[in-house]
Amino acid sequence: MAGTKISQTRQALASADRDRHRWKALFERAPTAVADLSISDNAFSIVAVNDAFRNHFPIDGNYEGQQFSAVVDLDDVDADIHTAAEAGTPVTDEFTISASGDTHYYRLRLTPYQYDGTRRAFAIITDGTNLKRTEKDLQTAVAELSEKNDRLEQFASVVSHDLRNPLNVAAGNLELVDAPGDEQHLERVASALDRIETLIDDLLTLAREGKSVGDLKPVDLDSAATQAWRSIDTGEMTLSVETATTILADEDRFQQLFENLFRNAREHAGNDVAVTVGDLADGDGFFVADDGPGIPADERESVFEPGNSSKSTGTGLGLDIVRSVARGHDWRVAVTASSQSGARFEFRHVQYP
Repeated sequence: MAGTKISQTRQALASADRDRHRWKALFERAPTAVADLSISDNAFSIVAVNDAFRNHFPIDGNYEGQQFSAVVDLDDVDADIHTAAEAGTPVTDEFTISASGDTHYYRLRLTPYQYDGTRRAFAIITDGTNLKRTEKDLQTAVAELSEKNDRLEQFASVVSHDLRNPLNVAAGNLELVDAPGDEQHLERVASALDRIETLIDDLLTLAREGKSVGDLKPVDLDSAATQAWRSIDTGEMTLSVETATTILADEDRFQQLFENLFRNAREHAGNDVAVTVGDLADGDGFFVADDGPGIPADERESVFEPGNSSKSTGTGLGLDIVRSVARGHDWRVAVTASSQSGARFEFRHVQYP
């Protein structure tokens, strides 16, 4: 009889030992960071941690006996986890840890339990950094889709209204051309058709390009500005490029930016306006300025809005394209007064090779 009890005891001990080894193996090999904690004196002391925990929260020396808060920065945790643990209540909260300019996002699940009459808790920490980054990428994608939708609405609005008006002018004047000497009607037709061509060019830029830019490559400010100058009707305008700086940009979109700024200067400051391209004094970017009448301070924010133009012949899309190109490069654009009291467009946060 005694031998039977001894045998049963040994079997029970062996079974318990196997269970301990199995749970220890599961604990060590768990892909999520796990710490076994002892609850006492309004604090958590580490009893054991698994390999994933060591990888996420490395320290010098042993983990056993260390204060949990000294190993894991829980300043962002809003819940009173110690009070909850003492009450035997599971608690879940999120926190972040920033180091070397990089931020990691974690979720903490604290599960209290009893062991040999002592209060213990498992702290299970899940790294949600990749999920958070994916969430931010999705938010960015949604914002970009929303912006593209807005541009399509702009496109429809301009096509339905602004293009119809010059077409009506052209059609009406063509009906009047039925005899020699009516050349003035043809001139009005040509002017209306020129405006349609300008509108189509601007609309195609907005519809096809939107905010996106291609690969960024080294581009000389001097070269880009000069090339854009040659591609537009400058009349008696003059260009002065006072920089030899090279920046990182999408060359085609960068040229569009200059072209629209130069056209804007001609439309609003006249055919004899002087335009200057140069570096900002603090080295953070570049500017395009003119010696025209300038833009009133209370109108400088609204000039970038689509359809905003002080000229009846303007499309109101040129500066919207400028802002779109700047945003696509993650630049900041602002309007101020030039040294000649004209308009000055400043572009900041520019990248250099």
